[in-house]
Amino acid sequence: MPNRRSNAPSRSATRIACVAASVLLANAAHASDDAWQRPGPPPAPSIDAPRNMDRGVDRVLLDGQLRARRVWLLSIEGGVVTYRDADGLVHAEPVSNLLALTTPLDTLTSDAMRPPVPRIELVDGLRLPGLSGSNAIDDAAGESLAWNTPSLGPIVLALSDVRRVILQPSVDADGTPRQNDAPPTSDRVSLTNGDVIEGFVARIGREVEIEDASGALRTIPTDRTSEIALANPGRSATGMVVWLAGGSVVQVERIGQDAAGDGRLVLPGAEASSESPTESIASEISVPLPDLYAVVFDAARLVPLSTIRARAARAESGRRWTPSLRVSDAERAPLRLGDIEIPGPMSVEWPVPAGATRFATTVTLPRAMRVWGDCVVAFELIDDSGGVLALDSRRVLGEQPSQRVSVALPPGGRVLRVSVLAGERGPIQDCPVLEGPVFLMGPGAAQ
Repeated sequence: MPNRRSNAPSRSATRIACVAASVLLANAAHASDDAWQRPGPPPAPSIDAPRNMDRGVDRVLLDGQLRARRVWLLSIEGGVVTYRDADGLVHAEPVSNLLALTTPLDTLTSDAMRPPVPRIELVDGLRLPGLSGSNAIDDAAGESLAWNTPSLGPIVLALSDVRRVILQPSVDADGTPRQNDAPPTSDRVSLTNGDVIEGFVARIGREVEIEDASGALRTIPTDRTSEIALANPGRSATGMVVWLAGGSVVQVERIGQDAAGDGRLVLPGAEASSESPTESIASEISVPLPDLYAVVFDAARLVPLSTIRARAARAESGRRWTPSLRVSDAERAPLRLGDIEIPGPMSVEWPVPAGATRFATTVTLPRAMRVWGDCVVAFELIDDSGGVLALDSRRVLGEQPSQRVSVALPPGGRVLRVSVLAGERGPIQDCPVLEGPVFLMGPGAAQ
């Protein structure tokens, strides 16, 4: 497949422009990690608490050991997170002690977790809503597109930075949403009539130009397309990334608090461009604290298991075969911590990212499986020589349906194996879910 030319706008400049736009938009929704909904919300602030302390927002903190705590978030200011714990005590904790915060699943509606349409998704997971329909896109010079945001007008983005452009929701003949989330091996343009053209996308603007498999160059009006997926290699996000109510996933330099008690997001400054050497897109914007759905303080430190393809699976407990894993859409989850359902006794293996130092998840037996469900979920680490190290094992059943797992990963481990073993009641309803499974990367680990 031809490579996209390097004379498109620089990645850093386009990303910053995207960030500045997306924050001013009003923003993104998702959620995920583990049994953070189990403890229930912490107690409400007392009536005689200071005025700036009665704006607590129900959130979950993830500390440096991937331990989860449900708290009332009060502020993020000067590198310090202030919150009220389950006993009503106020704590001020430096960001350096924390990995992330997110919204408990039980406080989010399905609408809040649904990605907006139209939207553009970048290769590092950042996301920006756009104007309705084909009004979201305009022509731009070179291998770029102009993405029209509701608040800032056109933002120029290099095609090499784009993963996917969704202009209209895709549906099957029965009206159910169509999922096109598998990474394409070639560029793909999905039309509103259901047709799909694969090849190499040369231009995206008011029209889409794609060189199809026969080598013919086809030009399609953008208002006839529902989705454009580009086969660009993915990149890991870096720095501080926030998920905001309404659709955006954006990068920020720091978070503070304004005089009204709202969050103040300080955006990265844009590099000066040759067309406008004095232009700067550096800015800051106030966001109500409840609209700050999630923050990862260093995106490079967390790698969700749901974003890694399982490399092997085999049936256990005498079963001849087993259904496929059911992996939830990470794009619908704050921190991209998608859940993984293991449908019955089986062993599944995933490659461990180089530099991973810890793995954590919450093993939960879904409510519908708690009458007969009774199984043991075992976690093992396999090294290059085939040696197996037992990390942890937890039994889940109706009387104890949820268990938190957080284990250190010794150096040399290459494969994580998760096995579901039938309990005393046999394999019926032994379908546990790994909620928010995630690897913690060591500082400076290459991904």
